[in-house]
Amino acid sequence: MWHAIVTTAAPGVHLRFSMQAEKDASTLRDDKADIEVGVLGNSGPEIRLQTLLRDRFVGVVAMSHPLAVHEKVSIEAYAQYPHVSVSRRGLREGPIDAALHAKGVKRRVAMTVSSFPVALAAARRGGIVANVPFRQTASDRVGMHTFELPVPLAPVVVSMMWHPKVDNDPVHRWLRDCLLRTCAD
Repeated sequence: MWHAIVTTAAPGVHLRFSMQAEKDASTLRDDKADIEVGVLGNSGPEIRLQTLLRDRFVGVVAMSHPLAVHEKVSIEAYAQYPHVSVSRRGLREGPIDAALHAKGVKRRVAMTVSSFPVALAAARRGGIVANVPFRQTASDRVGMHTFELPVPLAPVVVSMMWHPKVDNDPVHRWLRDCLLRTCAD
């Protein structure tokens, strides 16, 4: 969808997407990026912010995984199997672990990866539980068993961020509008 929206209006445009270890305002201030998209990091007070979408985390396993036969997964069953954790910074624990700890439960994180597609690839091979955003990974989860997490988590808010010096730039406004339209679908 994104590609179609952009290339229809601007067939010669070149978009470059890159991962950053840390999200902070310096990339926008120093013109190293035009827009940052993701969960809000350490932005400066001047950085403009607009919500693109809200998402929720779900559990995903291969169809051959023992959890795939459960319509609703209990917290005990969920914690019984090894998990893959997704962290740009290589962290082993995150919000899911905090929610589990609050219930007196601990999961075993067997692997940490830097992206949701890699986590899904690991889970697709069987034996491991991936936890991924529902909307963002919809097409990548086809052929896998998806279930609601047995612990409540805050919604994931994905935003776009930009520096105010480009607020009135018509090309930048067009790019922001393309992002908004893509995420609205």
